Parts: sequence; C-alpha cells; structure tokens
Amino acid sequence: MTKIKTALPGGRSSSLSRITDFFRRSRIWTGLLGLGLTLTALSFLCTYEWGKTQHIYEPGDIADADIASPIAFSFNDESATEAKRAEVRKAQPLVCVLNTEPITRLRGKIEGLFANTGITGDPNQLENMRQAISEELGEELSVRMFNTLRGQATQTLILGNLLPWIEHRLAEGIVANGSILADYPGGVVIQNADRQIVASRSVVSDIAELRADLKTHAQQFSSSKLTTSLVLALLGNYLAPTLTPDFESTAKNADEAVKTLRPVILQIMAGEVIVRQGERVRPEHMPTLLALWSTEQVKFNAVRFLGILLGAVILCGGLFFTPNGGTMTKIDSKDLLCIGFIVTFFTVLAKAFSLLGVTVAASSGSFTQGAQVFAVPVAGATLMIIAFSSRRYFITSMLLAMFCTLAGKGQLPLFIFYFLSALFGSWITHKAQSRKDVVKTLPALLCALIPLWLAATMAQGGEAGRVYSEFPALMLGGFLSLLLTFALPPLIEILFGFTTRFSLMDLMNQEHPVLRQLMFDAPGTYHHCLIVGNMAELAAKAIDANSLLCKVGALYHDIGKIDKPQYFIENQFRGENPHDKISPTMSALVLTSHVKYGVELAAQARMGREIIDIIREHHGNSLIQYFYQKALAADIPAQRSDFCYEGPRPSTIESAIIMLADVVEASSRTLDNPTPSRIRTHVQRMIRAVLADGQMNNVDMTFKNLEQVEDSFTLILTGMFHKRIEYPGKQGNKAATGNAPAATAPDSAPAAENGAEDGQTPPAPPKTQLPLRLPAQPMIFDPEAEKQVRRQKEQEQSRLRDDDYHAAKWLGLEDRPDETTLLNKNPASSDGVNGGEAKKREQQEADKKKLPPCG
Repeated sequence: MTKIKTALPGGRSSSLSRITDFFRRSRIWTGLLGLGLTLTALSFLCTYEWGKTQHIYEPGDIADADIASPIAFSFNDESATEAKRAEVRKAQPLVCVLNTEPITRLRGKIEGLFANTGITGDPNQLENMRQAISEELGEELSVRMFNTLRGQATQTLILGNLLPWIEHRLAEGIVANGSILADYPGGVVIQNADRQIVASRSVVSDIAELRADLKTHAQQFSSSKLTTSLVLALLGNYLAPTLTPDFESTAKNADEAVKTLRPVILQIMAGEVIVRQGERVRPEHMPTLLALWSTEQVKFNAVRFLGILLGAVILCGGLFFTPNGGTMTKIDSKDLLCIGFIVTFFTVLAKAFSLLGVTVAASSGSFTQGAQVFAVPVAGATLMIIAFSSRRYFITSMLLAMFCTLAGKGQLPLFIFYFLSALFGSWITHKAQSRKDVVKTLPALLCALIPLWLAATMAQGGEAGRVYSEFPALMLGGFLSLLLTFALPPLIEILFGFTTRFSLMDLMNQEHPVLRQLMFDAPGTYHHCLIVGNMAELAAKAIDANSLLCKVGALYHDIGKIDKPQYFIENQFRGENPHDKISPTMSALVLTSHVKYGVELAAQARMGREIIDIIREHHGNSLIQYFYQKALAADIPAQRSDFCYEGPRPSTIESAIIMLADVVEASSRTLDNPTPSRIRTHVQRMIRAVLADGQMNNVDMTFKNLEQVEDSFTLILTGMFHKRIEYPGKQGNKAATGNAPAATAPDSAPAAENGAEDGQTPPAPPKTQLPLRLPAQPMIFDPEAEKQVRRQKEQEQSRLRDDDYHAAKWLGLEDRPDETTLLNKNPASSDGVNGGEAKKREQQEADKKKLPPCG
C-alpha cells in the first residue's frame, strides 16, 4: 500500500532521521543491549583457546600419554624448509662457459706438424725434427713411428677422420675433470662467451673419457697397433677442455631459486596425535611440539575478536531494514533477546562438541577429529521459522552458521553446510500442521544432509577414511535436530511469549476452553469464526502467507463477544435487540469493547503476540456506519471518532486477510439469491470499501494478492451458498431449497455495504425493522405493512441490478449492459424501479463515500 515518506527541504528523504525515530519509538534498547552482550560473549568464546597446555618433552623421552593437538594450527617447519632449500641448491645445474680456442689450436698444431714432416732433405735435419716432436709429445718417438707419421696414410687418417670427430666432441663441451659434476646432479648449462645459453646437458664428458673414446674410434679405421699408438700419442697430447665451470654464476642462480621457494608449512588438525603413548620422542617431533607449545601460549587474539564482533554486528543490521533498504520493520526487545538466546544455545553446543571431539579422538583410534562438527544439530534451529519472518530467519541462520563454524574451528565448506542445512530444515517443516508431520520430515532432512555433507567433505579434501566417523556423526545430528525441534519451542514460548507453530496447533483444538465458551455463549459468533477461518486459511495459502496463523487467528478474533453476546446480531435468536433500549453512542461503545475484552482474554490465555495483534487489528480504526448514521438522523451530538474502533490498522498480511474475510463473510449474509457472479461482485465491492477506507495502508499487499484473496473468498462463499434440490412435499420452502440466505434483517445490508460488520451491527430502528422470526400469534393483514414490504423489495431489486453493473465494471467490460440485459440476467428484478430513484440512491452512496476516513 502507499506509504508516505518524510522529505527534507531538498526533496530527499532523511534515512538518518528515520533510523533515529525508529529507535526512539520502538523502545528496544533492552533487546539491543542484550543482543550486543550476546555477540560480544560469543565472539570471545570463538576467539579464546580453551585447550590445556601440553607438556614439552626432550628428545629421547618416552611419552606417558598421547600428545594430541587440541586445536588446529599451522607452523613453519624450519628444518624441513632448510632441507628443501638444500635440495633446491643441489638441483641447480653447473654453469659452464664454452671456449672454442682449444679446437682452433688443435687443428693448427696438427696441420703445422704434418707440414714440417712432409719436407725431404738432410737426414740430420729429419733427426732433429724427430727429436723436437718427441720432446713436444713428452715421449720418445722411434724412427719407425716417425716414418709412419710422415706416411700419407697416417696423415689422411688423422686429418680426414679423427680430427673432425675430435673437433665435434670438443664443440659439444668437454670438461677437464668429470669429478666436479658429482655435486651437481642437475647437469650442466652451457653458455657462450656472451653469456647466452647454447645447450643444456645432463651428462658431460671429460678429457679422460675423450681419450678413451678416441682410442676406440681410431681402432675402427686402422688395424695397426703402431698407428693407433702414434695417433693417441699425437692427438692426446694436444687435447684440451672446452668448458670452464663458472661457480659464481651457479651460486647466484641457486640463491635466486631459494628466494622464490616458499617455506614448508605443516598443517596440524585438531585432535591429531603427534606422539603416541609409550613412543620415544624423536628429534623430528620437536618442531611440531615446540610450535604447539608456542601456539597455545596465545590464548586470546584481540584483532580476531574485534573482526568477529564487527562482522556479527554488521550482519545483525539486516534485522532492522526492509529488503529494499527503506524504513525499518517492526521488531522489539523480545525478538532480539530470542535471537541472542538461539544463537548462544547452538554456538555453545558447537563449542562443546568441538572440545568433546578432541577427547574422543585421543581415546579412539577409529574416530577422526573434525567429524564431530557434523553432529551439531544446526538444522534443529528450524524453530526460528515459527517465531520470525523468512527474512529475519535468513539473517539469523547466517549469524548462527558463522558462530557455529568459528566455534568448531571450521572453514567455508562447514559454514555453507550449517547455513543450507538450517534453511532446508525450515523449508520442510514450516508447513507442518501437526507434530506427526514434523516427524515425517526426518527422512527428507537426512536425505538433504547427505549431499550437503558430501559437498563439504570433498571441498576439504575428500579423504576416504573420514567417511566412517563423519557419516554416523551426520546421522546423529539429524536425530538431534528433530529432538530440538520438539524440545526448544516450549522453552521459547515460556521465556519470550512467542506463538510458535506448535502452540498454534494446540490453539486449533476445538476443545480449547475459550473456544468452548465461545461455542456455548455465542454460537452465532462461533459459526462466523469457523467460516472466517476457512476463508482466511485458503486466502493465505493462495498468496503464500502463514495459513496456520490465519486460521487460528480467525478462530479467536471475535472471542471478545463472549462478554455481551446478545448485543451482536448473529447471536440474537429470539428477535430481541438490546440496542433498541440504549443510545447509538452507547451501542457503538458496546461494539468496540469486544476488541478490548478479546485482547484481555487472549492475554490471560497466553495466546501470544501474533494472536493478540490480530484481535486488536481485525477492525482497524473503521467506522461503525450504522450507529453513526442513526445518531446523525436523531440529531444526537456525535463525533465521528466516537464511532470508530481504536485500531490500529492491520500491520501484517495475516491480520489484513482476517479483516477482509471478517467483513466479507458478515456482509455476505445480506445477499439475496447469491449466485456465483453476485458473490464475486459482492466480495470485490467489500474489499474495495476496505481499501478506500485506508485500512490496508500499513500492509504490503499487491493487487495480484488481492485478486487471489477475492478468488479464495468467492470459492468458499459459493460453496456455502450452494443450491440444493427441492425435496418432495417441500416445494415452496425456501429454507429447504437453500436458495435463500440465512435470516438477516434487511436493514443490515446498507450497514454492511458501508464497511460495518454485519454480524455485529444491530438491526435498524424498530419503525422500519422486520421481525427476524414469525410471530407466534396468527397473522393479520396490514395494508401499510404490505406497502412497506413491497417498497423494500423494489429497493433490493434495484440494488441487485446495480450489483451486475459493478461486476461488469470490476471485470473491465467495455460496454455497460443496458437495463434490459440486467433485468434478463436477474428475473427477480423484473419489477424494477424508475431511473430517478436509482440516480437518487447512487448520489446518496457517493455522498457517504466522501466522508473523511476515521483516524
């Protein structure tokens, strides 16, 4: 409905002023203080480490008990990190610089030698050359070997085959001594003179390996041992390494690799056994034990505490705002204290399960520490859905999941498990109409918890061994959730006075003392409440409101009539009307008092705030039209506010539905020949009257919701006024055929049309009132009475004709049906009235609608 917003001079609404006004008017400071203290205590509970300090053993000591970590923590293992750094350094390849000068020098030496040996001349000159070559080779070169060297075959073998092979091997890289590569399992990186990497070798040969390979290669081309020995003596003397190790660059590369290395972080789970009982403490245990001791010294982390508290406060801010961020919703101290109680209860339960899991894991080898978190019955918090709206329950579930996750030392997967399990638990139980229905939800709850648990477990690593301890814990959590669903609601009702779903189920019992008293003292009102309850329940289901609350609220909305039932027309079975003996002002006071007495009676019976609000709001601040007009006609000084209910107007959808059902049902008894089309038209007209009076301004209902409510009301009323066959011998009996409505004073119809409650409005003054029952004495023909009956019949027929017109207008028909068509559709209106009287009556109705709204 339309809501008026206070605007600043600049045209923009002041959000700060709305928030300030809300807290000043709502008087929820007690609840805010209690919730704040609760959040502070829970933040401290989730931050403080409650585990006992472990005894630190020396290496070589024997553990007298299992040394297990009570908490989950991680630490930097320095020894493992240093070992990893050494491995990285060792894995770095040796950097070597390739030098091609030995290759050039080798070829120059060989070619120069062969150029000198090829000359001929004095033998003394040849002998001197042999001595020079022997000195250069470092061994005596015999005359035979010298002559072989001078031979063409030897020179061809060396220059054509062996020298190119040696040059290729030297170009690949040859080190002086291969033993230096033993400390570098990562191989060798070969760089040129410009420090560019040209090759990478896992294995590199040295000079000794090259000489051995040269011997094998020379034997393949020559079978002469003399030639082979000469080649090895000659070429082996000129071989030199082409790779020079660069140890400085190698160390620099190792340092850069170590810098990029992350330290080794060991993750210790809560309950993980570090040293078993009777086992000797080894040096490799000491880093973990020292880290555990240092971790336990920090019992309280102030920064973490402030972070948790700030997050909880921000999350609780959603309890005070509507989804569109506009004005604040109705909430009081009781709501905030209840939220604090629920969150505290489950958080303490989660903390207790966490501490218990450490003990169980230490004493049982088959139980995996961390499995106990799935046994926390967060799904049992579905009792919140019966105390709060879905939006507040959503926020409370997030708050609950956050604290339970922190208390159980869990991570994001566990938070999602808690949050979704709570939401699903509420979804399958919020429509339960009995405790048996709640029990039937257990299989569905367990089937939903299994995939949620699988998702959380796989997100945390998915170890197969965890299944054997986590699955039984999950099943235990499901059964505990069911038990808490039954155990906690009575406690919530006692402590905070909430009307839970279970208390609503108890109030539906027809043997309830208040309902029995209503049935015996005001049977007409009791029947009216039953019909209104059916109408409200069907309408609430149509628009997805709380149907159970609507039905129970409708059953008790008129219990205040128990005080003076004879002053309400539905209970006047003897034809006597007490209002004939009192003034209109007093009559209005009697009618409005039934709301006050109903509120008192509901409070005494501890029916809860929701039912009390419905009783207080089901009339809003509407005007008692009949007695107000009667006072004006009698020239009695009367203020309009004296004939209005005190209200307030409906503030919830359920209260608004009951108001509409009450008005529609009471006024429907004035219908003559209630066909389905006339019933629908009547329902639409009454709902429009309530809207025009402003009674729905505080309720967020759309026009689509109103159409669904109209359809539901029409369905119930059509079934109530259904036709019956005429039994033999009963022809002409209207009561038997069911075509006539319940006996109601004709003059009460205008009151109902003006928005007054038909079931509570007394009949018209005596001079125009018809008897409700046939008199006991014989009937005497009275011409004046006959004219009065005829006049009233003509007025009713004219009203029915206008009903068809309003129906066409409501349904959006393009053309207004003419008078002939309406008469054909309603044969009972064939007598009709002239156009002047119809226009006069329409003008009177328009004047009544111009009256200013009450309140």
